[in-house]
Parts: sequence; C-alpha cells; structure tokens
Amino acid sequence: MDMSLEQMLQQTGKRQASFEIMINHLKQTPNPLIVETGCSRSLQHGFHGDGFSTIIFDKYVETHSGQLLTVDLDENHVNFSRSQVSQNTQIFCQDSVTWLHALNQTLLRGNKKINLLYLDSFDFYPHDPHPSSFHHMKELTAIWPCLSPGTMIAIDDNFGDATTRIGKGKYVEEFLQNIRIPLVYDGYQLVWLL
Repeated sequence: MDMSLEQMLQQTGKRQASFEIMINHLKQTPNPLIVETGCSRSLQHGFHGDGFSTIIFDKYVETHSGQLLTVDLDENHVNFSRSQVSQNTQIFCQDSVTWLHALNQTLLRGNKKINLLYLDSFDFYPHDPHPSSFHHMKELTAIWPCLSPGTMIAIDDNFGDATTRIGKGKYVEEFLQNIRIPLVYDGYQLVWLL
C-alpha cells in the first residue's frame, strides 16, 4: 500500500487515537516485537472497517525496524495480508490460542519480550457477546507468561464504558482491573500498559 504510516493513521477514524498511542509506545524500543491475532482481511473492509492493523504495524516495522508476528484462522485473510506486507512480518494460519501458547514457549526460551500485544480475532456479535469476549481472554492467558512490565496490550471492537462494556475486551478488562492494571485508553479500542 503506497501510503506513509502517518497517512494510514489518518484513515483509521475511531481507532486513530489508540493506534497513535500504540505507535508512540513502539517508538520507545529499538526493534520492537508486535504480536497480533486476527490479520487484515481484504481491501473491501479498509481502514475504517477493520482498522487494517496488520498493514499499519507492518508499515511501522518496515520503516522503523522491528518484527510483526500475526495469526488468523482463515486462509483467505492470511493470503490477503501476506500479499500486503513486507519481509518484517510473518503471518501464520492457525487457531490463535494454540499458536500463542506455542509462541509463548518459544519466546520464553529465547528470553524475548513482546512490546505490543494486539488482540483482534474472533468476530464480535452484540447479540451473542460471550464467545468473542471469552476467546480473547483465552488468548491473553495463552501468552501471559511471556508478557512483562512495558508490554502494551490492545483489543479492538469495544462498546460502552467500564460499567456497560460489551466487546472483545470485556473479560480481559475485568481481569486486568482485578490485578490493578489501569487502562491507558478507553474507546473503540482498549489499551493497557503493564
């Protein structure tokens, strides 16, 4: 995609402020590692629809250094994203919880740190919110041992405020609140810093 990172961010609408927080966080670390679940799906959904996080994060690691690892269960999504990214990005076609658990073991053996964990798999449906919210909690649990102070966690597709929240991050928010990790950003995306 022939756009600068800044131009991409300007296209993200309701996600712009939180993406800017994530990008500013990445700039604090040389060669950051970004781990994402749920990759970009198609040009049809674009920056406003899906947020195009895979393409945004890839542009960052391509122009600033670093690595993006992302996973999606849908082969069509994986193939689309692979056609859009640089060599700094690796995309896997697998169940995200299984993949994150295996990645956790690999990163721990290599003593590597995740700088940004971005969870955006398993579509959210307001009429049936539990499966998506629970899946994102399972993702966090699978990778949790590999997270450390300074890791930023972000989750897409959230609605309401702390008392009326529904969305992908509902259970993750409850868990992080219980262990006193405050929100850095509360909007369509939720962002925490460990």
